[in-house]
Amino acid sequence: MADLQIRRLTLADKPVADALLCRAFAGINPGGMVEREVALAPETCWMACIDSAAIGLVCAIQYDQISYIGPMAVSPDHQGKGIGRALLEWLIDGLERRGSTTMLLDATEAGEPLYRKFGFREIAHTFEMGRHAGLGITQLPGLGLFDQAARMDCDWFGANRERMLRRLLEDEGAALYHADGGYLVSQTKVLGPFAALEPEIAGELLDRALAAGAIASRVLAPVENPAAERLLTSRGFQVQREVKHMRRGSPIELRRDLMYGLASFALG
Repeated sequence: MADLQIRRLTLADKPVADALLCRAFAGINPGGMVEREVALAPETCWMACIDSAAIGLVCAIQYDQISYIGPMAVSPDHQGKGIGRALLEWLIDGLERRGSTTMLLDATEAGEPLYRKFGFREIAHTFEMGRHAGLGITQLPGLGLFDQAARMDCDWFGANRERMLRRLLEDEGAALYHADGGYLVSQTKVLGPFAALEPEIAGELLDRALAAGAIASRVLAPVENPAAERLLTSRGFQVQREVKHMRRGSPIELRRDLMYGLASFALG
């Protein structure tokens, strides 16, 4: 496509990027997604333009050899014209040159056919679950046990995500709840990342966050952990939709069977 340019997505693009995401996802407010993605992975955030007008974007964050792709959006006026394909091809090429051997994403029905063309295969599913929002956590528990939580996250996710976790806790006001054998990060909109060795540990962590007033009204629970749906349903969450978890490249030791909630569909 001769008149298509793909360039870096920067913070200066936030207003147009937010508007593009809202249009592509039927009015859903992306909140601080653009700031977060650019802060964590400025080298893997891209925008597609025609005549300087933004028509699409794609981002990924790389954790060691693993990359998690999202968000990806194309303006409704330009869908079906190869923009998404060009963006994804550009992104994958750059990730491979940066040493990424495994790429993961959670696919909507609309996006799945494109991902399959690039070799992504369905390996699992993720439940998006919701409930009413809490009143808000007025006293954050602090980061005294951050190192232990970060080590568990690295062991179970399969790569070091310390920078992402610090971003959530230090810059975005998330709260960390820790126990021997588990941890939970309570964000403004999402409860996660959230993982534990046993359902009893997960229940104790969740109850602490909810009792403190966790405002988050969504959890993204891996289907491979059946205890997650049972626990969350018992605390008032309900399944709202199910999306396909897809992988391109090498298999990894990702312990989704221990995960009760993802950080987001863009962060894993």
